[in-house]
Amino acid sequence: MKKIVFIAPFSWIGISNPLINTAIYLADKGYQIDIYTVFNKTNTERGINNFDFNNEKINVFTLRENLFQKVKSKLTDKSYFYFLSQIDVHKYNLLIAFNLDGLRIVAQLSEKTGIKYIFFSLEIEEPDQLLPMDLDIAQNAVLTITQHESRKVLLSELYDIEMDDIYIIPNAPMGKTLMGKKNYFFQNYSIPDTKKIVLITGTLGADHCVDKIIGTVPTWGDDFVCVLHGWFVGELTEKLFKNMKNKYPERIYHSDKILPFHEKNTIFQSIDIGFVSFDPRNDNLRYAIGSAGKLYDFLRCGKPIIVSALPFAKEMIEEKGCGYIINEYSLLPEIFEKVEENYESLVKNCFSIFDQYEFSTNFENIYNLLRKY
Repeated sequence: MKKIVFIAPFSWIGISNPLINTAIYLADKGYQIDIYTVFNKTNTERGINNFDFNNEKINVFTLRENLFQKVKSKLTDKSYFYFLSQIDVHKYNLLIAFNLDGLRIVAQLSEKTGIKYIFFSLEIEEPDQLLPMDLDIAQNAVLTITQHESRKVLLSELYDIEMDDIYIIPNAPMGKTLMGKKNYFFQNYSIPDTKKIVLITGTLGADHCVDKIIGTVPTWGDDFVCVLHGWFVGELTEKLFKNMKNKYPERIYHSDKILPFHEKNTIFQSIDIGFVSFDPRNDNLRYAIGSAGKLYDFLRCGKPIIVSALPFAKEMIEEKGCGYIINEYSLLPEIFEKVEENYESLVKNCFSIFDQYEFSTNFENIYNLLRKY
């Protein structure tokens, strides 16, 4: 049996669609997968630090975060010896690095052993975050994976990687479209079932324009309620939510129970409209539309999307009839009217385009390439 090790130096693998789907896909193909990640108390409490694959071919090993940070800080001093003490790296046929921190570890493991590696980019770094060695180790990957054409161009420019060596795997779920409607929020938050639920999900903070969106809730029509599902980042956004909740208790709700990965579709099937919004303060956020997992979850469940005015939003959403771009959040009531008027066609279009993004269909090309290692 061939074995692959994932180095994922972050504490949110429980919500990382690309990592989870890649592990499941390769295990189904007969590979043994070992995943090394790090422990974080806050994210463990949120329910996103780990993931129970319930698969004998997938193992997850959680390292103490303080030890991992120590390793990261000394990467240029060849401190991969720590990882060699934790991982019997020689038993693997291939190494997969998630994000730049993972790449720095994997590249040095590869240097020691000669084992080839893949660079799976989930985030786009700013140029001033790179070390002198990062261009070389990125270029030495046998292939690089990202989620959208726009991010492919950014990676190529950032690391001077040939475009032909970068492959696109959409940050989409595996499986068919899900057409049923569920009642998770009606049942658990005492929301009247006559209301239309507008969902903001994931990290709840300024990076995702949450403050701008919820500030408009009082102007929404009486039929609409806003549900925030996830965790607050930053005191200002949480404070704003609490103020809005005190003033408009039946207009806005917070759901902080993160469902297990295999149940997360319950959330998306229980709403009517979804937000995908980012504050374009850096390239990672400016070009995040195509890499946002929630976007593909909305498509899979046939939920019209309201998306912030960012590059490729028009091509991916508005031109395909799956939702609308919002240029000014004060105009949300008008956007909701458009959604209501065209709801059936929007739903139909969401369902119709999901298959082209579905994970396993797209990952097949990667699988055919890595089989030789």
